[in-house]
Amino acid sequence: MDFLTQAGRYCREQADELQDLLSIVVQRTAPPGAPATQDHRALLASVRSDDRHSLGSQAVVAGLSLAVSVADQVRWLGVLLARPDDAVPLYAHASLARSALEAAALVAHLFADGQPFPIRLGRGVAFLLADADAAANGAAGIPGNPYMPTPGPGVQAERDRLFALVRQAKIEMVPNRTGNRIKGIRVRADGPEFPLVTRSSDLVEEAFPDMPKVYAMLSAVVHGMPWGLADSMRLGHREITWEPDPINVAGSVLPALTAAAITGRTVARYRGAGDTPAVAGLLRRQQTFDKAMQQFGREHGVLAGARPTIARFLTPT
Repeated sequence: MDFLTQAGRYCREQADELQDLLSIVVQRTAPPGAPATQDHRALLASVRSDDRHSLGSQAVVAGLSLAVSVADQVRWLGVLLARPDDAVPLYAHASLARSALEAAALVAHLFADGQPFPIRLGRGVAFLLADADAAANGAAGIPGNPYMPTPGPGVQAERDRLFALVRQAKIEMVPNRTGNRIKGIRVRADGPEFPLVTRSSDLVEEAFPDMPKVYAMLSAVVHGMPWGLADSMRLGHREITWEPDPINVAGSVLPALTAAAITGRTVARYRGAGDTPAVAGLLRRQQTFDKAMQQFGREHGVLAGARPTIARFLTPT
C-alpha cells in the first residue's frame, strides 16, 4: 500500500500548496504588466465602464471560486486515500478527480492565458449568463415547504438583474433561431460570438492535451457505465467480487494533481506572479507521481515496457 499512501500524501500536499499560492497571489497587488491590471485598465476605458467592471469582477470571482474548488477536490481525494491499509475506494476517487478536471479546465478557459482582454470578458459574461439560466431553471422546479419558501422567484429575479446589467453594459445577447433563449454574447458588434453553452469534455481536452480521453474514462465511472466499472470487478466461475485497483486509483490521482498544477499556474500568471517556485513545485509533484505510476505499473506487469508519459496509458487500445 506504499504506492497509494504516497498518492494520498501527494494529493494533500498539492492541495495545501495550491491553496497557499492562491491566497498569496490574490492578496498581493498585481504588477503593472499583469493581465489582471491590463484588464482593469481596459474596463475603466470601455463603454459603460461601471457596468462592465461589475460584470468583469463577477467573472473573476467565479473563476477564483473554481480555483478554490480544485484545491478542495484534490484535498479530499487525499483524505480518501489517507489510510489505504484500512480501506481503498472502488470508484469514489473518479468523482473527485473529474470535478477537479472540470473546474481546472474552466479556470483555464475563463482566465485565457495569453489571450486579449475581450476574450476573457466575453467568456466570463457568457459563463455568468449560463450559470444564471441553470440556477433559474433548477430553482423553478423546487416546491416550497413549511421551513423554506419556493426559491424560484428569487433566483429568477437575480437572473433578470444580471441580464439587465449585461444589456446596460452594451453587450449584445444573441438569440437562438427560434428566439426563445440566448445562445451567445458579443462584447463588440464586430467581434466573435461567445456561446453560453460550453461542453466540459471539450474544455478538458483543450486544457489537458497530454491526457486524451481522461475525461471520458472518469465520466464512465461517475455515470455508472459498465465498461467504466469493470476494472474493479472480478468475475469467477460461480462468484463475483469487487476489489480496488491501484492503477485505477492512480488514474484519478494523476489528473487531479495535474488539475491543481494547471490551476495554480493559470491564476498566478493572470495576477502577474509568473511561474513562481510554488507553481514549479506543483508541476514537479505531478511529474514525480507520473513517474511513480509508471514504475508501479512496470513492477506489477500492468504496463508493457517503458512508456514516456501517462497519455498513452490513458488512450484505449
